[in-house]
Amino acid sequence: MTQPEHRNEPAHGHYTFGDNAVASIRLRRLADLFRPSLETFVTEHLRGPVRHLLDLGCGPGHTTRALAAVLRANRVTGLDKSPLLIEEAARTPVANVVYQVGDVTRSRDEGVPDVPPADALYSRFLLTHLPHPRHALSMWASYLTDGAACLLQETAAIAGSHPALARYYELVADLQRRHGQRLDIGRSLSDLLDPRLYNLRYSGERRFSLPGFRMAELHRLNLLTWRHDPLAASFDQHELDSLEGELGQIAEGRAGQAIVEYSMGELVLERR
Repeated sequence: MTQPEHRNEPAHGHYTFGDNAVASIRLRRLADLFRPSLETFVTEHLRGPVRHLLDLGCGPGHTTRALAAVLRANRVTGLDKSPLLIEEAARTPVANVVYQVGDVTRSRDEGVPDVPPADALYSRFLLTHLPHPRHALSMWASYLTDGAACLLQETAAIAGSHPALARYYELVADLQRRHGQRLDIGRSLSDLLDPRLYNLRYSGERRFSLPGFRMAELHRLNLLTWRHDPLAASFDQHELDSLEGELGQIAEGRAGQAIVEYSMGELVLERR
């Protein structure tokens, strides 16, 4: 397969999976599926009271509300570049949760100066979609008070027991490379930190198994969006049709038992 040259991406990057109605459904199911790993991670590393927690790339707010429930922070701010997803998030109000549109690749003063500095920041599956993740992480320091915690979770490795799942991961990794992104950025999160801005508190990987039928449904919804990406135009469309059908069969339990072995890269930093 001939691969096109990378397109010059804007600084804020390209979100492979979209912000339409299909993406919204997928994000809700994704938040449910990964909530246990979220809760374990944040309760392990945020044990004291949290005055203001910032959730970057909050989408329609499912993870933001989960963070608010688990940590009982005085305030939780969800920030996302998509007005559509922020509008959806705001339709489920929570007393201590605020949502705002903002570009997470810019400093707080440039992007959202009215958001107060936070003493904790959380981000999951965001750096993987940014063409300049090290620069973004450096910018995030401007959102934090001195000594604040920055908690990151990103995919380090993912493998499916069914051939359709395995092929899906190959194609997504290829598409993200075409956008200058990395599917497995969780393998090297610690390489992104600027020691002038952060101290390293923890770096590791959390491994667990996920039910293949639930992952297949998420991936089928993703495929409905990213197959129309211009950089996916050279993919075999007949193969994508077949893959969509196979993922649907796995999701409906008609393709036997399938398991996804997952490794989540985790990083905890302290703002200097």
